[in-house]
Amino acid sequence: MGKCNVCGKHGLFLKTNHDGLCKACELATYQKQVADLQEKIDQLKSRRENEEALLAQAISRAEKQAAEKTAPLFRRAEELKEHIASLNQSYEKLQGDENKLSARVAKMSNLLLSAKYALSEFKDGYNPQAMEQLIHNMEELVPPAQDLNCLTMKDLRAQYRAVEKQIKSLYTEYQARYTTKAYAMLYKLMVLALSAELDVIMKSLSFNKLDAAISKVKKITSEYYAIIADGNQTIAPTLMKFTGQIEYLYINAVKLEYEYFVRRERAKEEQRAIREQMRQEAAERKLLEQQRKKVESEEKKYLAEIERLKAQLAQASEAQSQLITNQLSEVREHLSELEGKREEIINLQNGKAGTVYVISNMGAFGDHVFKIGMTRRLEPEDRVNELGNASVPFPYDIHSLIFSQDAVSLEHELHTRLDAKRVNKVNRRKEFFDVSLDELEALVSSIDPTAPFNRTMVAEQYRLSLSLDHPLSSIEDSLDIDPEEEADIT
Repeated sequence: MGKCNVCGKHGLFLKTNHDGLCKACELATYQKQVADLQEKIDQLKSRRENEEALLAQAISRAEKQAAEKTAPLFRRAEELKEHIASLNQSYEKLQGDENKLSARVAKMSNLLLSAKYALSEFKDGYNPQAMEQLIHNMEELVPPAQDLNCLTMKDLRAQYRAVEKQIKSLYTEYQARYTTKAYAMLYKLMVLALSAELDVIMKSLSFNKLDAAISKVKKITSEYYAIIADGNQTIAPTLMKFTGQIEYLYINAVKLEYEYFVRRERAKEEQRAIREQMRQEAAERKLLEQQRKKVESEEKKYLAEIERLKAQLAQASEAQSQLITNQLSEVREHLSELEGKREEIINLQNGKAGTVYVISNMGAFGDHVFKIGMTRRLEPEDRVNELGNASVPFPYDIHSLIFSQDAVSLEHELHTRLDAKRVNKVNRRKEFFDVSLDELEALVSSIDPTAPFNRTMVAEQYRLSLSLDHPLSSIEDSLDIDPEEEADIT
């Protein structure tokens, strides 16, 4: 047998809710709540209009004072700015907005932008021009947002954690506004769904997908706007504000996470490139060591030959002496060459000495892409030939080989001056640059005027491959080789 706790009705078939109310009393309760909420809304609207009037009066007084005073006006203007910020904070509180202005200016910026999202959904019932002016005046107190590119990876993580705290704080504040179990459950389900959507977006981040991720966030919130508009209108305004504010925070989180992702992937790529360079340098040093041992072995043979010739010279007749002397001079000359070669190898092994090469591969990359690298090989052509292995269809053409006692610094200077023309802007260890032949020649000449520079792109195998597929006349027309270059090629 059911009994209503309010009207006292009872009966065997009387149904009551979890609060012990019959249908009529439950309906009356909801109607009273609606009436109370409507009354509160009317009060808020009235108060808002009063504060807008106060704001208009304050601005009017300031304009009148501006025509009469100068120095005191500046002080008054600062006071008015503070007053506007205070009025905006009061307005946000009256609207149930969670953006309470903080003493810290950085957090104030985030809260302001969040408020702009929320206010865009509630333009009916107040003067849009006045509210836009309010926001504009407040923005003057807030410095421009910090460029994410200027932040370290540690700073990016710290800002992302700060945004996470703001999101959690927003969840908690709005959750406290729902006192009934039905509304609280509805809100929790909404939060879970939004969190899951954000998690999916974060996990799908990849290069050049930032705009797509932000669009996904806006699409999700727009779908929630539509659902809220068709739902219970008692809680719709609060949910609309919540969705608007969470949209800004989600977008901010996506931007921070994307920048961190790009930095992390770039660091990984650079580390892989550094390890590859270390392996290459180790291989080059090993090869130099083998060459040094070979040279030292040859030196021993020549030294032994010199001792043998000296012994023969001591016992030789006058007729044989001249012949042995000539042989001895020739052997000593070869020995001197080997000693010089050994010193060069030791210098390459122990110092920064090496050769900076400028090469191209017309068949693989076209006539405007050049590779600028450094090798410690005794014969730098060996390294160039190695680069033209099976990884590219055609061998490289050498335009310049610049030997330097500090080849590392020389390579770095060339890369720095051509930084804006990098082909791969993510992995900075990739040494390809999109630059004209004239510009590259001028750059090499400015760094080392004595360095040789070959302008001809022979591309022998590439041109021959074209000639096998097309008539000779059409190939000559497409290549458009001037007479001087043709003479160099032949």
